[in-house]
Amino acid sequence: MARLDAVMTTASMSEEEKNAWCRSHGLYPSELVEWRQAATGALEQPGLVSKAPSRAEGRRVRELERELRRKEKALAEAAALLVPRQQIGETQA
Repeated sequence: MARLDAVMTTASMSEEEKNAWCRSHGLYPSELVEWRQAATGALEQPGLVSKAPSRAEGRRVRELERELRRKEKALAEAAALLVPRQQIGETQA
């Protein structure tokens, strides 16, 4: 992230300003060139861009959400059944 920040910060600078900025930050101007090329190269690669979820992934998400709701209901029901038993146990003690 710091490399991208450096590239973005120096993008609008003249060569003299870039050289001064690099000296103040302990970098070589050639490093900025490499980082800029790497950043633009990464943007050109289609495999690195996140894609929308596929139908199978969407179906799997819906199945998992349905299963989660079912289990939450079962847990709430079990908790509701345990509360009266605990209260009965307290009154007998």
